[in-house]
Amino acid sequence: MKKLSLIICLLAFSAVVFSGCKKKDGTGSGTDLNKPYKVKFVGTVSAGSKISSAVVVWGVNNTAFSSLSGTSWTKEYDLIEKDLRAFTDNPTKNIGFGIQADGKDANATAKVEIFVNGTSVKVANGSGATLSPDATYIFD
Repeated sequence: MKKLSLIICLLAFSAVVFSGCKKKDGTGSGTDLNKPYKVKFVGTVSAGSKISSAVVVWGVNNTAFSSLSGTSWTKEYDLIEKDLRAFTDNPTKNIGFGIQADGKDANATAKVEIFVNGTSVKVANGSGATLSPDATYIFD
């Protein structure tokens, strides 16, 4: 059941990511392809709850992390603009992050946050016995 729930969450998350994409000219005019980005994904849940999986989305590419445990999970990437374009395979350069967690009870909470170069750019929250918050960020 957890795998089905994770698959449904991934599909819903991918739908959100793709529906939020705007078509741009794709030329990257004026974009410095060596511009650095430090991207950090942070997921946390309230005490007594447990993160079971996480997914990081780079444009059309998903990376799933399973068999997790604990109340927090962090993943960091050091990228430059040309890496980001290669990951996303489209000029909108969207990224996303979500977690699946088992809440201690109906009052349990979860939070996912995306940081770019040390600045929080997106936050999403969830509550309940089953937790699955996700956030999407589109680079300028």
